[in-house]
Formats: sequence, structure tokens, C-alpha cells
Amino acid sequence: KKQSEPLEIILPALERTRDVTGLREATEYEIELYGISNGRRSQPVSAIATTAMGSPKEIVFSDITENAATVSWKAPTAQVESFRITYVPLSGGPPATVTVDGTETQTRLVKLIPGMEYIVNIIATKGFEESEPLSGSLITALDGPSSLVTANITDSEALAMWQPAIAAVDSYVISYTGERAPEITRTVSGNTVEYALTDLEPATEYTLRIFAEKGPQKSSPITTKFTTDLDSPRDLTATEVQ
Repeated sequence: KKQSEPLEIILPALERTRDVTGLREATEYEIELYGISNGRRSQPVSAIATTAMGSPKEIVFSDITENAATVSWKAPTAQVESFRITYVPLSGGPPATVTVDGTETQTRLVKLIPGMEYIVNIIATKGFEESEPLSGSLITALDGPSSLVTANITDSEALAMWQPAIAAVDSYVISYTGERAPEITRTVSGNTVEYALTDLEPATEYTLRIFAEKGPQKSSPITTKFTTDLDSPRDLTATEVQ
């Protein structure tokens, strides 16, 4: 208001509305309107108008893990008091909200669910005024199975068991290889929590690895080692028995 060169617009006599562009955000303007006839100006009518607060821009997500992510943004030109960040699972659920100072341009979103898509909204606030939201989405990293153990180990078989991932996964990929045995890979349903390992070599140390898949996402693998039993003697015969 009265801080810069005035902008003057000449309108046709019958025009009753006009959009004025190129204004600064969150700025008070004084508007004067007067008529001109035969080169003479009428008495002006005036009004005061304040432009809306600018919105944050350029939302970016980084350092995404199974249960946390960093969100950053570009602040509006005009100074604001705070930013309110709200995030909610795309599939539904209660939203979470974080409020940071108006000088901040990033924050950490925590307590997220693995393998879940989130909608994130950022709003600038000043007093009772709020900006239009800046929106974006992110997908958290997929968590993997845990507590991998083997049981019922014989000279040629073993049973692998694990705790499932927290996320709903499509499948688990199981691979195992021995010192002198080629790697074997199997894919099982995401509802599976155990798998029989067969055709193992006797008296051999095996490395067992399992990871989860969901669409294009892959979890970190979990690994364990086990050793098969010695094979039993076969074709026992007795000779020269007296």
C-alpha cells in the first residue's frame, strides 16, 4: 500500500469487472476507481484489498525408510508464522499432523507403516489465515521378514520358518546355497511363513536368505546359516557270519 509505483488500468465505460494480475502475495493494496468524461475526472471511490498468503512450493521427499521420511518444500515469498504438515495413508486411516516454525523448510515424518502410500499436505499459516495446500505422495520402504530359523534338519532336508513382514506383501523370495552346492531360488506366496528346503547335500553348511516383494519394491534380506546332518550308511551287508 503506497509503497510502490501505482498500476493504472483504463477500462471501457461499460466494463464492470476486471482481474488484476501480477500482485504480490499477502500484500495490502489500495484501489481507487474514478470515471473520465471529456478529460475530466470524477471523484474516486476507494477500497482496501489484501492478497492471499502464498502457498509453499516444490515438495520433495528424501531419506525414505520403512517407518519414516523427510519432506522438504520451498517457502512462499511472504513471511509466515508456521507450516502445518498433515499425512494420511492413501488406503485410509487417521491423519497425523506436524507443525513447524515458519522459518523451517523441512521436517521428519515418523511412525509410518511399511510399504504404504501416504498423501502429504503442507499449509502455511499466519494468524487465522491459511494458504492453499501443497500436496504430494510417498511410498515407504518395504519391511522384510524377521526371526528366520531352521528346524527338522536332516542330511537332505530342512524347514525354514520366519515371522512375516508388517506390510502386506505379494511374495517371499527364498534362496539357499551350500559350500559345494549351487544356489536354489524359490518364490512363495506372501501368506507363507515356512518352507521345506529339499535336495540338500549332507554335511554341508548352507546360507539361507529370504526377502519380501510387493510390486516393484523389495525388502532388505534376512539371512541365517545351517548345516545338514551326515548321511547315514547305506546298503549294509554282512559276510562270513558264523
